[in-house]
Amino acid sequence: MKTTIKVISLTVSLLFAQAHAGEMVVIGNSNVPKMDAMTVQKVYTGKVISVSGINVTPVGVKPGTSTRNRFLQDFLKQDEEKYTAYWTVRRYIGKGAPPSELASDADVINYVQSTPGAVGYIDEAELKPGMNVIARRHSGEPQSALDRVEDTIAYMQFTPCVVGYIDIAELTGMNMVASK
Repeated sequence: MKTTIKVISLTVSLLFAQAHAGEMVVIGNSNVPKMDAMTVQKVYTGKVISVSGINVTPVGVKPGTSTRNRFLQDFLKQDEEKYTAYWTVRRYIGKGAPPSELASDADVINYVQSTPGAVGYIDEAELKPGMNVIARRHSGEPQSALDRVEDTIAYMQFTPCVVGYIDIAELTGMNMVASK
């Protein structure tokens, strides 16, 4: 009986730990307003530089970290390769530079708290009291119909065309549909 209770307790503990392992939050300096997931996506892809009249400066952690990988998946619906390719093209055509990359979640927190307009993503476990959480996303959480539409739009925006990772609409200022 005691063994059964211990096994059940251990199982519940592991499930609870797994449920919290994927929670990502985007934090902002105290002057940055709340954002929805689509706005966060636009900020981290350079399509939005101002939110509610506040110029925002996104930062993140270096490639290869679990925090960055989860952020890219949860908020941008991309992997590292697609995100890097996207910014390579944007930089090449003169449409900006990717967000600055810091060494750790702690560096992101320090930068965001001390820089007006700064936003950054961290694991929810790193949150401290009084931090300005501007957006949150749980890995694996059920999506609303609006989230699915936003994901489809994001997929269409960031899917490479046949000749490379070029956003034709960005280059021409027009919405175009490619065909074979």
